[in-house]
Amino acid sequence: MACDRDYWRAQVAYLYGFVEQGEDRSKEAERRFTEGYELAESALSCGEFSDGYRLLADTQAQLLMFNGLLYKMNFGPKVRDLAEKALELDPDNTKARLTLALYYKNAPAIAGGNEKTALEILHGIEKRRVLEPLDRFSVNMWLGISYAENKNGFLARKYISQAREIFPGNTWLEEILTEHSL
Repeated sequence: MACDRDYWRAQVAYLYGFVEQGEDRSKEAERRFTEGYELAESALSCGEFSDGYRLLADTQAQLLMFNGLLYKMNFGPKVRDLAEKALELDPDNTKARLTLALYYKNAPAIAGGNEKTALEILHGIEKRRVLEPLDRFSVNMWLGISYAENKNGFLARKYISQAREIFPGNTWLEEILTEHSL
């Protein structure tokens, strides 16, 4: 089915965008994220499904980094709306809940950003008994980053240490530890 194909192609484009970013090829990364967004929209044309909206939210969040303030003001809240739609369709969609938490963490207050709400969502995810390793890693990392930014070194180290147990030797972890002097 074409819509299933487009969903998986959107996932690949999204992940490939991160590869492009990691290799400092921002124009190519932006193109990949745009392609991923368009393919996810196409996948949703056959019917709504939670992970399709989550993927739209995630690709839109990445596209915010490549555009100016006016774009961010116009499309930033769309990340929240898409993540909420994903959760409306499947309240157990952990990745959509994580996307929503990161929206609240990273959006400016004028656009609805709220660090307290972000932490509440992250701690809610943390309490789930069954999480994929990547989701557990992400939750621990973002909790560690949030606490480091709030100058709570004890909790920052706790969560980053828990993330390290999941993926030892992760270079992102080392960067965070160095950046925040943990």
